[in-house]
Amino acid sequence: MFTVFGNHTDLVSWTAEPHRRGSFQIMSSCIITISLCVWTALHLNILHYSDANRRWYTKRLMWRKLGWLCLGLLAPEMIAYTAWDQYRRSRRHVNKMSTQDATRDWGMVQAFYVVMGGFVVDLDNKASLYPKHSGRERLTLTPIGVDYIAKYHPLLLPQVNEEGIRDKSKANALAKFLVCVQAGWFIFQCITRMALSLPITLLEARSKH
Repeated sequence: MFTVFGNHTDLVSWTAEPHRRGSFQIMSSCIITISLCVWTALHLNILHYSDANRRWYTKRLMWRKLGWLCLGLLAPEMIAYTAWDQYRRSRRHVNKMSTQDATRDWGMVQAFYVVMGGFVVDLDNKASLYPKHSGRERLTLTPIGVDYIAKYHPLLLPQVNEEGIRDKSKANALAKFLVCVQAGWFIFQCITRMALSLPITLLEARSKH
């Protein structure tokens, strides 16, 4: 008769795990490590102000970041190019701001905040500075728009300190620490296998980079 615990009462000592690694263990370890690294490295632009009050705002944030995660896994060059392009635009914006107003404390943090769409202006019927946009209550300023205001209407541009921008960052320090631990443990395993003359798969070698 079949029983859940077997038909014998022999005592079995501690049994070690098999020494050979399976394909699933190798692939899952590499994919999880790469995905966590890409997820914490992504700092997406700020969504449009009108989306903040909608019910699907959180879901859109998640799906948008998942899309960029897939892009980072399949085409990391696109992520690198986007980051380089934003850095180039931010550096050019800092140079323009320094020539227009040398007294203003405007560094790369403020410039990245502008490039990511962090500056918006409220529109009303009495505002003559901005062109009329029917149906819109706010406008998101581009770096060119911020340069224009800093040059011709500097009093309208608020002084934004670096601490205030970093306080709005959604990056989780604990999540980044856990990713560093995971990546460090993964690299340590690969180094250990190389020291013991054990084989390392090509996927593991590429994951370390």
